[in-house]
Amino acid sequence: MNKNKNPGAENSIKEVQKEILRIKPTFGPLTDMDLALVIKNVKSRIRHHGFSSREVLFRRNLLTNIPFDVKDDYISAKLYESRTTSKLHNKTFKSKTHKETPVQKFNAGHLVYVRQEQS
Repeated sequence: MNKNKNPGAENSIKEVQKEILRIKPTFGPLTDMDLALVIKNVKSRIRHHGFSSREVLFRRNLLTNIPFDVKDDYISAKLYESRTTSKLHNKTFKSKTHKETPVQKFNAGHLVYVRQEQS
């Protein structure tokens, strides 16, 4: 939707807009209390790695407020695992219509067409 094409920011905006509609389904200005409740709900939402952003930031349990150690290695490993499985699923989906070109070897003196330069 946006000319800048920043999908991370666009998804965050959509998430906040949906939360605003949950808190206040009628049209009208938001009060400071409504906005604070919206932000609290967004930050308390459990993400795909099993922790909320608030838990990761403050290193405390969301419900009991007991300190615990959130391993950054664990979160990065979960993110890497998610991306690799997503990449695999994407590759299998595209393989239905996409034809792979065979590997070609070129030697000095061969005429080639470079698509980026369109020459």
